[in-house]
Amino acid sequence: MHHSGRHARKTLRGLTARVSSLWSRSSGEQFNCQWQDAPSWEERAVHAVSLLRKHFENANHTGPLSIADFGAGNERLRWILDAELDFAHEYHAYDVRPQKETTTQIDLANEFPREHFDAVFCLGLLEYVANLPDFLTRLARVCDAAVLSYVVFDGSERLSTEERGARGWRSHLTHSQLENHLEHAGFDSVDFASVNGGRTGIWLTETLKSSS
Repeated sequence: MHHSGRHARKTLRGLTARVSSLWSRSSGEQFNCQWQDAPSWEERAVHAVSLLRKHFENANHTGPLSIADFGAGNERLRWILDAELDFAHEYHAYDVRPQKETTTQIDLANEFPREHFDAVFCLGLLEYVANLPDFLTRLARVCDAAVLSYVVFDGSERLSTEERGARGWRSHLTHSQLENHLEHAGFDSVDFASVNGGRTGIWLTETLKSSS
């Protein structure tokens, strides 16, 4: 009887592990969410917020800054914004698979929020977008500024196309190729930072209508 009970518990644990593994592969791991608490993510986010702070600290902006986080994950960016920004701001989180009740569920590949934002963050998102030119063109319509990260194909720590594909990444752009996409979408590159050992670029961009 005891042996039967132990076998049943072992079987249940194995079934639970398999179900958990299937759920992870079909949801979070598709976007590598298991890395969202890594130091490299925080380094990227802190530099991104620093670019935004420098850009807006002397701007003639009235009222709280409206900030959207596209691909918000666990909303870790919210706390970095609160810690690093010394001016009023409102945070709006969006993700295809929300991890927080405060995150709005939306498939950004097919639709954007109807609101217009002072700034939009896309950190760790562009690599997963299949039609990046279309995404950037639509993005330029909903914001005055955007802070974008991308692991460039010609960075100092390069990943092969096979390695990028294994992570679910849909594009393999060099630094200059991404900047060409930004320009054609209607963005003007204002500031740039290289992080994660030179592997990841962060662009602070303005839409051309807001910079004119």
